[in-house]
Amino acid sequence: MHQAVEGAQVGPVDFTFRPGLDVIRGEDLPGVFCAVLSGHIHRAQTLRHDLKGHKLPVAVLYPGSVERTAFAEQKEEKGYLTMLLTPGKQPFAQLEDVRFHKLPARPMITIDFVLDHQTEEKIVGELTSRLNALDPESVVRIRLLGEGSAQTWHIFSAGNLRSLAPTTMNVEIVNFPNSFRKNQGENM
Repeated sequence: MHQAVEGAQVGPVDFTFRPGLDVIRGEDLPGVFCAVLSGHIHRAQTLRHDLKGHKLPVAVLYPGSVERTAFAEQKEEKGYLTMLLTPGKQPFAQLEDVRFHKLPARPMITIDFVLDHQTEEKIVGELTSRLNALDPESVVRIRLLGEGSAQTWHIFSAGNLRSLAPTTMNVEIVNFPNSFRKNQGENM
């Protein structure tokens, strides 16, 4: 299935899904299977108990995503699960073992970049240097701090950032200073 089950956790602060309209209660899981395989939750985890500590009728396995898709997953390992099923108590088989197999994941990096009315030449030089010092497979978000000028806003356009970074790197800007917004309006 592709659904949140109570007790599943996500994000850097371990948000826990609780029973609700879009969350399956543990007690509603069918006990006739040896495992429920699910997507939707990007962190790998195996649920065996509900939020009250009661054993679930069936284990819920989330392999998680194989690639980081958001900065909330920045520190999570990515991989896949294998299961060992044996003839047993459930109608057809019993879940004997679950193992997580780690996959390499692209590093996610945040760069705080201070503008403070630097010249175009200085900004391009520092930005290029900082991007080239990173793993070329990185997913990078740049937080612009301070104030820039109307003459330098174009440095942070998507096309220009692609030209400054390695071709395998993803780069995004997460905030533009007010000085850029005032000077360029909706062009950002």
